Amino acid sequence: MYQRVVIATDLSATTAPLLGAIPDLYRLGTREVTLVCVLEPGIFKRKDSERRADYERRLGQLADRLRGEGLEVHTEVAEGFSVQQILSVAKQRNAGLVLVGSRGYSMLHDVFVGSTLTGLLQNAELPVLVKHLAADGEGNETGEPGRLLRSVVMATDLSVAASAAEEAVLGLAPYAARVMLLSVMEQQGEDSGDAEALRQRLEALAEQCRKAGAAEVDVRLTEGHPASAVIRDVAHERDASLVIVGKHGYQGFRNNVMGRTTSKLARESERHVLMVPARKPGVR
Repeated sequence: MYQRVVIATDLSATTAPLLGAIPDLYRLGTREVTLVCVLEPGIFKRKDSERRADYERRLGQLADRLRGEGLEVHTEVAEGFSVQQILSVAKQRNAGLVLVGSRGYSMLHDVFVGSTLTGLLQNAELPVLVKHLAADGEGNETGEPGRLLRSVVMATDLSVAASAAEEAVLGLAPYAARVMLLSVMEQQGEDSGDAEALRQRLEALAEQCRKAGAAEVDVRLTEGHPASAVIRDVAHERDASLVIVGKHGYQGFRNNVMGRTTSKLARESERHVLMVPARKPGVR
């Protein structure tokens, strides 16, 4: 499903739990990994060569370990601003997924300094898996296959733009122990006929998940505002290991709003989040 994956790391102590997602990605078809670390512009230019050498050495050590697990591994030390460089490497490698980490309290505590996480979610035209990492830097992931997909919540508004996220959950369904399909109506008191139509469409998608091989599938149609808070609460209630959300459209303002919403969900829900962007018009 995700044959080529770019893993963006700052080479901190959080790298080990970030790589804990690899066994599940391997089950999903990942066979080629690119480890990328970005050397951002700094005021001590004369030390950049030393930093690059250190990054290359440490990435090489990680690569050797992953090759021992049967993966083809590349390393990149890119120079520039993180968002642009990570997405550039992903495009060059024809990656199907970017894996990043988030510590989950606030933007100041993101694994990537400043607005990198939000920037990736705003600008990525391929799926981004945000892996929540524990505060102590060690995480609670053992790397045991199946943990990432133990309990999946997929939030959809059932629009055409959400179809890519819905296809993603169908692809993950054979590997997931539990799946919940969630749709949030932000406008209270919507027409009962509209709500029933939405429920029927959720049930139809649930049946597709069952046919795809999901062991257990539930649906929920609920009201609430903002939707991100409702999704966060449902994910907590379900003890979700992964939340799948879409990103609607490619218009700048709407894209930025969805990127910030997904970033907020990734931090505040303390769950792993898979953001799946809508396809550009004409792209199948």
